Amino acid sequence: MENRGPVLGRRVFASFVVFVALVGSVSPARAECSRGTRPPTIAEKNFQFNTLKALKAAMPSAPDGWRVVEETDVRPPRLACIGQERQPLWFEYRVRFAPAAGAPRAGAPDARPAAFPAAEAGDAQISIVVNARRQPFNPPAEALDVPGVTLAFRAASTGATSSVQLLFGDWSIGTDDDSAAPGREALAHFVVDVPYTKVQSLAVQIEGDNPRVDALVARLNLAALGALLNR
Repeated sequence: MENRGPVLGRRVFASFVVFVALVGSVSPARAECSRGTRPPTIAEKNFQFNTLKALKAAMPSAPDGWRVVEETDVRPPRLACIGQERQPLWFEYRVRFAPAAGAPRAGAPDARPAAFPAAEAGDAQISIVVNARRQPFNPPAEALDVPGVTLAFRAASTGATSSVQLLFGDWSIGTDDDSAAPGREALAHFVVDVPYTKVQSLAVQIEGDNPRVDALVARLNLAALGALLNR
């Protein structure tokens, strides 16, 4: 796949840092469905399947000498939480790359993890949460100028590794939400009269060694990701 993304412009901005993103899974975790589960509707099935398919198509191909070792299945949900229609429907897509000599791993888990899992040593990973609501952060960090992305920033490097976050949709820092930590949280602003089976926000995290992260960000189809909003 050719390089379709922009070269990252950088500027130091002390108010931003890596967010620890709360993620969704393809199927709801039983413990989080406090009112129980139900069969998904046709609209829910179509929304998740079509969105996952579009996310997969927007991903870069594996870097030279690397292969995909883990990827979220592109399939409709098997269950839905009772009452989930009260907020935009969320779920996660994740793809992990590793050197071609590495052993393949099992597919993405069904249970919703507490946060984006860190890429394993020597791997690179892209994780995307559809309809992410809020992202906590701690200063300082480096903001990135990425066309078509509402907020983009890079966590301070830890040795040879780094993490880049891209937020699509209507996001703000230091909102007037009473429950938000002032100046330490990004909050997505959802439109209440939009169907819950629409994409209102995307939270993307790319992590791995520094040059690999830059290459993956540069080769992401950012226009395709942005086009998913309100779809």
